[in-house]
Amino acid sequence: WGVGGADDVCYAPCCDLSDGKLLTTSLHPSRKSCDCHKNHEVAWVNVEIWDVTGCCDIGFEGSGLFFFVMMILFWYRPQMSRLELIMMCMYYPFALTWAYMKIKQIRGYNETLKDDDGTEMVTMMEDYDVTFTGAKLGLDLADKNGAVTVASAKGENAGTIGAFDRITALNGTTLASLGIKTHNALAAYIGSHPERPLVMTLMREVRGPKSVVAVPVATVTEGGGLEEAVPVSEETAMVISEERGSIFGMLGI
Repeated sequence: WGVGGADDVCYAPCCDLSDGKLLTTSLHPSRKSCDCHKNHEVAWVNVEIWDVTGCCDIGFEGSGLFFFVMMILFWYRPQMSRLELIMMCMYYPFALTWAYMKIKQIRGYNETLKDDDGTEMVTMMEDYDVTFTGAKLGLDLADKNGAVTVASAKGENAGTIGAFDRITALNGTTLASLGIKTHNALAAYIGSHPERPLVMTLMREVRGPKSVVAVPVATVTEGGGLEEAVPVSEETAMVISEERGSIFGMLGI
């Protein structure tokens, strides 16, 4: 393999990675370039730009272990080639720009969770009552996420009941106590109990300051008065708020 004197030795071929200059670290012993062999010069992209293996080489112990970690995390190279430098110049601007846009997007979303005065807002669940006096309630019922909800409201309480507010009780008795689990069962129960007035308790999502999530919230009754709601924990409010499921059935009563 050798040509010339002892101080002028080349190894070929240069294109072989086992003899290339990209592997000349302490893990791969350095070998001389093959420029003295015709048509075996190192390719332009593989030409070495710098060599700091004397002080900052990678390895598995001592300071070399630090530079080994830097190589894994940040693409550190003690012997940088032109190709690696080009790839670095392309990758890091893209990565940093993407990170900046992502952080900006997250901060923008966080700002939407605050009130105009900067107070952080969260979604809570609030109970409220409505009273029906007519035989026809004017409600379209549907099942959603395992609960009986009002898909739409018409008539006397149309302005109070929101879309897909949950029905939780009738005349102070919970639906669970009445054995009502579906909108069909609720419609059948109301049809078999024509007594009026009928007081229906519903639950809806409201926005409020995060600091008072666990504090009882005053709710508006059908007549415009205030009634204290059952306290709702932050965990319960968040779980209920994040539920998004299919709607089953639709029945008018």
